[in-house]
Amino acid sequence: MSASPVCGSCTATARLSAFAPVGGTTSLAPAATVYNGKEYLFDVGTDNHLYVDVNNGSSWSGFTMIGGTMSIAPSATVYNGKLYVFAVGTDYHLYDNVFNG
Repeated sequence: MSASPVCGSCTATARLSAFAPVGGTTSLAPAATVYNGKEYLFDVGTDNHLYVDVNNGSSWSGFTMIGGTMSIAPSATVYNGKLYVFAVGTDYHLYDNVFNG
């Protein structure tokens, strides 16, 4: 086994698969997190609205608009059993959206 280029003393035992298209079009960086066993991907579309796509482990649901008009890429995290998404609006105010379902 060869040493990892990130950690000289580490050995690489796992590899990422090749990139696969998820869908959607964006000019900003997406945010991803895991909540209740599903992968949530948040992105700002080219129309500046916030969207979410959910992966149940075998397929993506397709992007659904959450709303808002955002100017900066979102951030997402899970805290105390709730999924939080943060984004900056075009008015430069910070907004959050909480999902506890």
